[in-house]
Amino acid sequence: MHAYAARMHDFRFKQMEYTLPEEYQDEAELLRQRRIHDSLITTGLELISDSYTDVMRYRCLERGVEFEAGGGTAATGRIVTDVAEVKPTWW
Repeated sequence: MHAYAARMHDFRFKQMEYTLPEEYQDEAELLRQRRIHDSLITTGLELISDSYTDVMRYRCLERGVEFEAGGGTAATGRIVTDVAEVKPTWW
């Protein structure tokens, strides 16, 4: 399981904007750069999440256990809690 502090990351990214070259200091350009950055972060996190769930999906498939990936919501935390309570011996 992984977690991402989006608000903290966004805040830190904005703190560092003043270090960008002058041509990137324009507000419209900053907005464009923020959108690009957010898109890259989102895509990267989706790839990380998929890589974790791919392993779990494969292990479940091997053992004939139904698997459904969570969508990064609070429901995912509940699923993890439920799995941890079962503590299968074959895992």
